[in-house]
Amino acid sequence: MRVAFTRKEAQQVLRQMITGTSGRHREILDELCRAFPNPRTDKQLMKSLNIASHVTLKAMIHNANSINPVKISYLPCGGKSYVFCDKAPKRQLIMRELVTAWKGEL
Repeated sequence: MRVAFTRKEAQQVLRQMITGTSGRHREILDELCRAFPNPRTDKQLMKSLNIASHVTLKAMIHNANSINPVKISYLPCGGKSYVFCDKAPKRQLIMRELVTAWKGEL
């Protein structure tokens, strides 16, 4: 059974997870999905999404966590970086492999 997955496979799973969202939440999720597995700093996200306030970014990240967990890392310069947690794509891909293996045994 294959447990490792490619970046492209992980991005496809993440895109499937966020297809039901819309609005500003979708914008930040799309931005994190495009950058996956590389983190995006708070300044990069604020610039690309045209957000003026850290409070607004914090609220958007909080709401994005309900779709897929977002890891927050603190940078030495005082900023933060954000990246999708890769546990959900791993679980889905492992389940797909298990179902495929199970069907192959029938």
